[in-house]
Amino acid sequence: MSDLSLQWETINLTAKLQGRVDELPPEDPLKIWFSIELDTIGVREHDSPLSLDDTNARMHALDQLQYLVFRHKIRLNNPAVEGLDLNNKASLLTAEATVPSNVLQTAKNLRFTIAPSLLHDPTQENEQFDPVSPTAKIVGYLRGTDQTLSLSDESKFEKEGKQLLDELDIRDGVTQASMAVLFQSRYHAINAALASSVPPQVVEFASGISPRGVQWSRMSPGTIYVESDLPQLMIHKAKLIRNSLIAEEEELRGLLHCCAVDVLDENSVFQCVRSLDVEKPFALVTEGLMLYFAEAEMREFFRIMSTVLHAFDDAVWVTDMVTRRNLKDLFASDPSVAKCVKQVFSLTGREVEPANPFDDLAAVKDWLAEFNLQVERELPLTNTTARLKFDVSIPQEQRDRIVGSRSIWRIKKRKS
Repeated sequence: MSDLSLQWETINLTAKLQGRVDELPPEDPLKIWFSIELDTIGVREHDSPLSLDDTNARMHALDQLQYLVFRHKIRLNNPAVEGLDLNNKASLLTAEATVPSNVLQTAKNLRFTIAPSLLHDPTQENEQFDPVSPTAKIVGYLRGTDQTLSLSDESKFEKEGKQLLDELDIRDGVTQASMAVLFQSRYHAINAALASSVPPQVVEFASGISPRGVQWSRMSPGTIYVESDLPQLMIHKAKLIRNSLIAEEEELRGLLHCCAVDVLDENSVFQCVRSLDVEKPFALVTEGLMLYFAEAEMREFFRIMSTVLHAFDDAVWVTDMVTRRNLKDLFASDPSVAKCVKQVFSLTGREVEPANPFDDLAAVKDWLAEFNLQVERELPLTNTTARLKFDVSIPQEQRDRIVGSRSIWRIKKRKS
């Protein structure tokens, strides 16, 4: 989608929303609120052309306003529906989402937007459960041991991650740091693969509690970074991100957007990327996602990724690829690390090694060719192990042995 066609979509949405606001009774106080917000963020036919960044920001803000107007009109048409009890186990995110000014002003000030479906859904008891998986908490805790990475308190999961490791009897500092080598070298290598071209548009699928989106937006003003995961986790993640951004008070940053995506549902995936410009460079990111896919799931995922990459003029998929050979090398690298990694894997409830459809890297490349994709570049994890800093000493030889031959791959569509 070109800048101009996207601006026309924003103009049409503004006009549609204006019509809905005009339909509200003159005495309705929210009509004034909605009108003020629409005048601030709306785009009219006579307006000067906007940048892609500004157009996207306005589009997401208009989507949020449209959701709030829609919910308000439902309440007006159904007087029996009682107002929300904001003191009854409602999150800050849920409470502020009911006040148009707060939601949209936060988006404009922080350059951070949240998909309307995540703002508030009364059918979701999103405060009654913990959406973050045990493995994600462990990785979050281990990530915090890497002193090269500056994390907000909300992203560390120190208490929960440490408690889970204690329950698995993984208390030794050297063992924990050795495990962190595996996760953090992967994290930094993906960052390096992205930074080699600095794409103006990035979408990360299954971003979990990773801090990459916040860091990327901080380091890359003028870019768009979309974080996505299953709905319940993203409700939780969006709240963490907003708290973090408010606390740090950065003035210059790229646009960061949170939305929900099921990566095995093509319609859900394309809903996530619909506002991006197909004529400008674009990067997909996945980290640690495919490790848990069985063959049928992996085949569907590859098909969807190929479809997305072929929809853009210049697109790259930055990801880790783990084969059965990689896992065998890892388990043979260090007995203590191997034992602990297997224990963490066991928390997923999935057979990680037997379910992996890739025998070795040659098998991965065969799959890529089948889906009309090819490897543009490989970045070995050994390129990033030396930069990691821990309170305990992990010799370089041991670091490299842990990551073995694993790499981060930049994948593109095959040239016709």
